[in-house]
Amino acid sequence: MSSININEAIQKIKSAGSTSVRSVPMANESADGGNYQVEIQINGTWTPIISGVKQPMAEDIIRQAFNKVILG
Repeated sequence: MSSININEAIQKIKSAGSTSVRSVPMANESADGGNYQVEIQINGTWTPIISGVKQPMAEDIIRQAFNKVILG
């Protein structure tokens, strides 16, 4: 797995907004225990910003971005 800049990903998620972010299984991965990616929608196209993480980590990154939006 390559290095992931969590802060940069959180900023991209915040910029995209809550309706333009999702966590999905990576291609050829099982939805149950496989690797996931976090995607944001840019001009109608879903673009991965983080990949190769487990589902709980992907969801936690998204949650962190939303918590920072709510709390400042």
